[in-house]
Amino acid sequence: MKKILLIYFFLINVSSFSIAETCEHKKSLALKTIFIHPIYKADVNYLFSKNELNGVVQIKWGIDKQLTNYCFNSMKNVYPEFKVLIPPVKFNKLYVNAFGGLTPGVLNTFQESNGQWFGQTDFIKVPLELREQVEKAIIEKQKLVEISGDFYFSFIEMQKKEFFKIDCTQKGEVYGILPLIQRMKEIKEIIESSDNYNHINLEESMQLFLGNCVAFEKIDLNSFNDFNRYKTLSKINKGDFSIIGNFSKEFKESLIPISLENASLLDLED
Repeated sequence: MKKILLIYFFLINVSSFSIAETCEHKKSLALKTIFIHPIYKADVNYLFSKNELNGVVQIKWGIDKQLTNYCFNSMKNVYPEFKVLIPPVKFNKLYVNAFGGLTPGVLNTFQESNGQWFGQTDFIKVPLELREQVEKAIIEKQKLVEISGDFYFSFIEMQKKEFFKIDCTQKGEVYGILPLIQRMKEIKEIIESSDNYNHINLEESMQLFLGNCVAFEKIDLNSFNDFNRYKTLSKINKGDFSIIGNFSKEFKESLIPISLENASLLDLED
């Protein structure tokens, strides 16, 4: 049995690993977090025999832990004030087209405990007549594999949103503690009847009402007793204020399912 083995390990995008700042990532200012794009590689193994009409190719696929950890550690050094994470990846199904393959393949995948994935295809037939083209493609470091499918990670941010406005008062300027208490009760009822009530912070809303609508004024009572001459009264001004609430928004970040290839060709002869 004669074996010829050609192995080439190369980067499809060398520049993305030249310095830490150019490692692919997503920055969330709201979460103060940097999400590293995990880097995935594929081992592309061709096997041919002169006694068979077709050879085969099999793709083994998974995360490149060394390069991904390099980006992780580099980003921690560049952005010490941020939390750095390698997020778990999500997808439904990944399809594979290999150079010379007669049919597309499907990656049979398995998830690791860290949320990343590995897997492989079944053997995909490659016509023997394409053997020289395959060898040439490997030597020239051409891209041999295309992996398609929705490959991504997601995260959720809590954001503030203005749901509606409420009039400070419906009666014009109003003085006195009792009208103030009554209006606060009415505002509370408006908020509680809102469809967005579960997203609204009631205490924060009442503080906005007090800060935007209520003033305190000293009233001259014309008293001969200077000590009691002025009395401070609450006053509800005209205008309105915003009801602000929190809502969750999911962000989806698409990923490249393959960034590196390690290609080999093996000839079998009797």
